[in-house]
Amino acid sequence: MGLRTKLNLLLLIVGTLGAALFWFVSGHRLEGLAEQEVEEKARIMMASAKGARDYTSKHIAKVFEEKMEKDKKQFYPEAVSAYAAKTIFALMHDILRRKPEFANYAYKERALNPTIPEETASDEEKKAIEYFQNNRSDNPSEQENIQVIHGAKGDELMISAPLTAYGPCLKCHDTPEKAPTSMLALYGNQHGFRWKENDIIGAQIVTVPMKVALERAMEIKIWILSIYLGVLVVLGVVLNVGLELMVTRPVGKMSRIAEAVSKGKDAEEFVWRGSDEIADLAESFARMRTAKENAEDMLKKKKEGGSVAPAIQGP
Repeated sequence: MGLRTKLNLLLLIVGTLGAALFWFVSGHRLEGLAEQEVEEKARIMMASAKGARDYTSKHIAKVFEEKMEKDKKQFYPEAVSAYAAKTIFALMHDILRRKPEFANYAYKERALNPTIPEETASDEEKKAIEYFQNNRSDNPSEQENIQVIHGAKGDELMISAPLTAYGPCLKCHDTPEKAPTSMLALYGNQHGFRWKENDIIGAQIVTVPMKVALERAMEIKIWILSIYLGVLVVLGVVLNVGLELMVTRPVGKMSRIAEAVSKGKDAEEFVWRGSDEIADLAESFARMRTAKENAEDMLKKKKEGGSVAPAIQGP
């Protein structure tokens, strides 16, 4: 096996091990960054929904409550903070879904006993609500639960926050008898009642698909790996060319000259200029060749009967 083959084999082994190490180590790290990115987007959506609810409760609800006091027959859903949050997100979603990566983003509010039956929590969503019921916080507005769920279109990150019944909520959700007549006419008297103050009655839920972020992480991983392999190939080419010009070719030439000299044949002089190891080897080779030729000349003259005396240099 030649020197070049050995070097290329070593380069291939090191490059393969490096690529495998990068693939496994970077995969875990990039997937973690992708999940972090999804969490940040979900938190922004959750903050927007909470902001819409708070703004409605503090500023908008009063206006519509005054109107409903004057007209008992008219109910305004706009006075409900949940309605505002869901409506605003629906409008945002209509804009965002034009981009494929935002098409499956979702915001919803789910409860164990909602006013609208369609908003009853699923089994997975009930687990989120039960989590808040079993882990009550002194500051529910800052509480959240993050989990990855398996959806029909792939894994999704679900971030949820508790919905707590407080004073204003009980104006409509205490008992059907205390609820506004206009509300009963719109939603009926079977669902969304008998809430208790400070009870965790449901959860705000934001779901963000993991697919796009994971695909982007995979693209980055492949892109970086491609650069690594490209640099490795260029390095291999440069090393092979350098090996050919600075090692293989001069050493091969010295080998041919040495073989010719060893067989007593005439051979050209080998000259290599420089200050590297090949130059030192060439100089040593030249001295060895000269010494051999001098020794052969002396032996030849001795056989011919001539005297061989060392040359005496004058002063």
